[in-house]
Amino acid sequence: MENRYRLLYELFHSITSTLDTEKSLNLIIDAAVNITGATNGSLILIDWEKEVLNIKVSRGFVSHIGDVRLRVGEGVTGWVAKTGTPLLVSDVSKEPRYVEVNPDIRSELAVPLILEDRVIGVVNVDSTRVNGFTEEDLDLLTLLSRQAARVIQNGMLYNTTRRKVEELSTLIQLNKTIASTFSLDKILKEIVYRTALLMDSQSCSVLLLSETGNELVLKARYDENNEPHSEQLYPLDSEILKTCFQAKQSLILSGINDTSQFPFQEISGTDFQSMIAVPLIAREEAIGIIVIFKSQAYKFQEDERRLLETFADLCAIAIENARMYERMLTLEEQIRHAERLAAVGELAAGIAHEIRNPLTIVKMLLDAGGTLTEKDRSVIREEIHRMNQIITYLLDYTRSQETSREICDVNKNLENSLLLLSREIDKRNIRIHKEMASGLPPVYANPVQLQQVFLNLLLNAIDAIESHGKIKVSTGEVNSGVEIVIQDNGPGISPEIKKKLFVPFTTSKSKGLGLGLSIVKRIIEAHDGMIQIQSSRSKGTRVKLWLPSGTESQEHPTEKEMVKEN
Repeated sequence: MENRYRLLYELFHSITSTLDTEKSLNLIIDAAVNITGATNGSLILIDWEKEVLNIKVSRGFVSHIGDVRLRVGEGVTGWVAKTGTPLLVSDVSKEPRYVEVNPDIRSELAVPLILEDRVIGVVNVDSTRVNGFTEEDLDLLTLLSRQAARVIQNGMLYNTTRRKVEELSTLIQLNKTIASTFSLDKILKEIVYRTALLMDSQSCSVLLLSETGNELVLKARYDENNEPHSEQLYPLDSEILKTCFQAKQSLILSGINDTSQFPFQEISGTDFQSMIAVPLIAREEAIGIIVIFKSQAYKFQEDERRLLETFADLCAIAIENARMYERMLTLEEQIRHAERLAAVGELAAGIAHEIRNPLTIVKMLLDAGGTLTEKDRSVIREEIHRMNQIITYLLDYTRSQETSREICDVNKNLENSLLLLSREIDKRNIRIHKEMASGLPPVYANPVQLQQVFLNLLLNAIDAIESHGKIKVSTGEVNSGVEIVIQDNGPGISPEIKKKLFVPFTTSKSKGLGLGLSIVKRIIEAHDGMIQIQSSRSKGTRVKLWLPSGTESQEHPTEKEMVKEN
């Protein structure tokens, strides 16, 4: 007897040394079989909702008995589960409650697992001998069951805590994604993946309200097979969509036998038996739904529903922010295009002059009569090329569909901008002093946006000077990048305007929208660059730009380095 208690103590130590529930259950049933000398044994947990006994682990059975289902109250084990009372059956042939699983069994011992006055399971052992178990075995198994219940409780608490940590980690990861991108497509893909992970589901879909407001559109889907999807439409006339979307209520369905009538059958990616749909609500308006599918009958718990609703609220904010960002970019592009067209109006006279001069030369050569010499032909070719360049620059600048980034020569881009402004510069008798460093590294930029920056800044300098002034344009290599400085000797910027230089609609001009510098700043920062403006009354204005060289963003120069005079 003493040896068996010592063995039981050692088994207690082994059982309590792990928080892995599955490992704990296996250690418990091994202990039960060993200390009682049983032929076989099983550990059963009770599903009180369905009132069935689920065999979690077993030992000694020739055939697998995991699929055996007894109801609470059925058989010896079911009676112990129902009453919470241990039962020792010395001869099963004389026990009317016995349900035969193995014809060789002659005796049985079943002890309840009780946790906080609630039966959560049963430890059951069998023997092929009549009177295979004693009262001492009953006492030992009762002691084991008490300890086992605590171990199972610890395992359940551990699993719950681990799941909460996983849920929190998923929420944090989604929040990181939201903070790192405004791409609606990326956000939607992250949402369906993280939600499926969070809810341990086989498939997840996000449907958003269409522009017409009459149907939902499938925007993103995740399933285990990673099958592609198309943007299917779902009219808002089904009961499911009326409940979830229009009434803004979560909808849970479990144990679905026939899914043919459900609107989501083709997007589930699986033969589902359970689903939960949660509305996406932003600014108190439903903008879509998240739908989770499970292939088995599953009852979503209240805490799972609340978690998914919290998750959906976060997702709705992310989706709405991404949409607002996309609308802002569209509006910004329209403003940029309007600014370019406005600049073209100011450039028109200069462009006409630049084209008229070569045309006059070509006309004079052609009207001179006689045979054109090779020198004449060369001059004509050069002048035609010059006109073609001017027209090309103008067309590139005014097009609304901006090109993608490419390798750009800053000096060449500045020269092109000065060429387009040459008529206005000459008209106002403004002197241009150029100090452009040779051998500058290229920058990876959008050439149209870069020219827009230079033209805006040069036009500002020309307007500030009015006439008989000086503009200095210089470039150089600084801190793994290119520095561009445009400086005028105009009257400078007033303190009132200087405080809000980059605020849209701020201007001291009698004409113009005051959007130039705000657009310049956004373009430079979008290229991972920096802009700084220094100005004082009667001393002029100095604009310094810095752009990273090469094809990747470089480390920014410090503010001190930007302020430092050349």
